Amino acid sequence: MLTFEEQRYEVENNLGSQYTRHQLLKLATPCGGRVLDIGSQTADNLEPFRQYDLFGFDIEFIREASKRKRSVMFATATATAIPFKDDSFDVVLMNHVLEHIPDEESALREAKRVLKEKGLLWLACPTSYLGKLKPGETERHGHVRAYNRGSLISAAQKQLTVCSAQNPGRVLWAYHHLLLPLFVYVNRVQMKLLGDKKLLWQRPWMIKVMNPLIRRMFFPLEDLIAPIPWWPGDLFFDGNTSLTLSKK
Repeated sequence: MLTFEEQRYEVENNLGSQYTRHQLLKLATPCGGRVLDIGSQTADNLEPFRQYDLFGFDIEFIREASKRKRSVMFATATATAIPFKDDSFDVVLMNHVLEHIPDEESALREAKRVLKEKGLLWLACPTSYLGKLKPGETERHGHVRAYNRGSLISAAQKQLTVCSAQNPGRVLWAYHHLLLPLFVYVNRVQMKLLGDKKLLWQRPWMIKVMNPLIRRMFFPLEDLIAPIPWWPGDLFFDGNTSLTLSKK
C-alpha cells in the first residue's frame, strides 16, 4: 500500500486523477455552497470547489490530509454512517469508494440523505466490460465487488436519478498502455543511475513537460468520447464510469 506522500504525488500528477478534477470543474459553480468528499483520502478532488465550504472523511490519512488541506474540515468516518444531518450538502463526491463497501445500498442511501433537495452526487467507480472481480483484486485493491457501466447505473438508480453517465479513460488508455510503460522504464533507469527512489510522478520532466503536453493532446478527445454509451475499446480495456446523480 502506498504511503500518504506517495499517494499524494500520484493523485496530484497522475493523468487519470487530473482528468477527474477536470470533470469535477463542471459541477463547481461560483455561487458557493457545501461539498462533501466521501472517502476523501488526500482530498485533492476538492480542489475544483475552493469557493465552497469543504468537508471530507475517510478511514485513513485524515491527520496527514488535514495538515495539507487546511480549508477542509476532516473527520474519520465510514460511508454507511455519515456524521452529518439530512440535506446538508450541495455536492457530494464518491470517487472510487463504492466498490470497497460491502453494503452498497446503505452507502448510497446515506449519500442521498445528506444531499440537499437540488444537490448533485458525483459517483465514479472502476468498470470493466464483464463487471467481474479479477483474481487477486480484493487482496491488492480492497475491492469487494466489480461493476460494468450497466450494473453501476442499476445500483445507483435504486436510490437516485441518473442525470448523466460518462466513461472517462477511453482515450487515456493509450497513454496508460503505451506511453506510461515507457516512462516507467525510464524512471527505473533513473533510479539506478541516480541512486534515488523518486516515483515517476515526482520527476520534474514528467510534471513540467510530459503531463501538460499529454493533457493538451488527450483531454479534448476524452471530453468527446467519454459521454458515448459504448466504445469498442470497452471490450478490451478496463476503465471508469462516472455518474452525476440527483434526488429526483
